Formats: sequence, structure tokens, C-alpha cells
Amino acid sequence: SVTGVQTCALPISIAAKAVVKGPEAHPFYQWAASRKPAETPRWNFHKYLIGRNGDLVAAFSTMTEPTDSRVIGALVSELGES
Repeated sequence: SVTGVQTCALPISIAAKAVVKGPEAHPFYQWAASRKPAETPRWNFHKYLIGRNGDLVAAFSTMTEPTDSRVIGALVSELGES
């Protein structure tokens, strides 16, 4: 185990490998691609922001860090809406 990380035995998978592009893509990625076709995953750690109403608000590439001002700004903007 990694130092400082707690682990426990769970009889479930937390995440599984999923196809993210093309006709065999997982339904979530098919939906996201239909909303933002120019912003599909190209590699691991692609990020999507889903709004309170269930719409796809933003997409961020692998190269965009989670702490990037664009990600933070989109989160703040979405959380500020009621």
C-alpha cells in the first residue's frame, strides 16, 4: 500500500476499464461526445463537468490540471448558479 493511504477490502470494483471512443464506447462517453464532439478524450485523465441540471457544462483535456484556473472557474461558476 501507499504510505499514508488507508485501504480496506471491498468486494466491488471501484472502476473498470471502459472504451471511451467510437461505436463501442461506454454510454456515458457516447453521450458526452454527442454534447461536445470536439472535446472527446484523447488520453487518460480527461475531465468532464456535469451541471446541476445534468447537462455537460465543460470538458478539459488530459493536459489540463485539475487545479487549472479554467477548471476552478468552471466549478465556481456552476456552483454559484442556483
